[in-house]
Amino acid sequence: MLKKVLFLLGMIATFSGFAQDRGTPIFQDSFDTKDTFAENWVVGKGWNGRIKSSDGKVRLPQGGSLRMRHDTPAEFYVEMNIILNKVVNKNNAGNSFCGFKIEGFLFTITKHGGYWLAASPKGSGGTGMSGKIDGFQFGKPVKISLTRKTAGDAAKYILRINGKEAVTRVFNLKKSPNGKYKPLEIFSYNLDISVDDFGLFMVKRGDDDSPNLIFNSGFEHELDGFPPYYSTPSFNSKTISEIP
Repeated sequence: MLKKVLFLLGMIATFSGFAQDRGTPIFQDSFDTKDTFAENWVVGKGWNGRIKSSDGKVRLPQGGSLRMRHDTPAEFYVEMNIILNKVVNKNNAGNSFCGFKIEGFLFTITKHGGYWLAASPKGSGGTGMSGKIDGFQFGKPVKISLTRKTAGDAAKYILRINGKEAVTRVFNLKKSPNGKYKPLEIFSYNLDISVDDFGLFMVKRGDDDSPNLIFNSGFEHELDGFPPYYSTPSFNSKTISEIP
């Protein structure tokens, strides 16, 4: 009985984080209707005709990228299921990974059954945070989610794999001259993958949040004990502590 109680408590702790982050839906696509695929997505250069939606999924064969036609907000919670299709490919001997790309940062799943954060050393202070995905199997869906919360020109990213927090980092947040932010992309490098159940949501700040206020919400909560070593050299402790 005690073991069962501890297991349930562990499951609650695991899933409460991303459940609290996920707010009002902005855009969702289960890829059940292929007729709306072109209306919702922009296929990366050189991949037109190769990335297609069928059988309730979208397949990226050996690579490619997809970008939403919807604007990417400053703060968001995004999730999707990824299936790595095991294909014998002699040219697939090097690094192979897939996942989310935003602001030059790659939040990925690798062909070795792990997660990996890749970032430009010049713009972010480093790269390389990685770990193993428990129970990983080719052909088995992996749920990957990413949260971005902001304060000023700083953004905190939280990567979760199958509901478990994997990586938390703070990077610079850049706004384009037109006032928009760089778009979020789904991508694959040298991997055959299928994607399903994509969803982009507002970040939920609390149970009493109004969906109409989330985009312009202030930073009224402090993150007690957020470690400065998660940040890059360009941030001070005060800026970091303002990101919930």
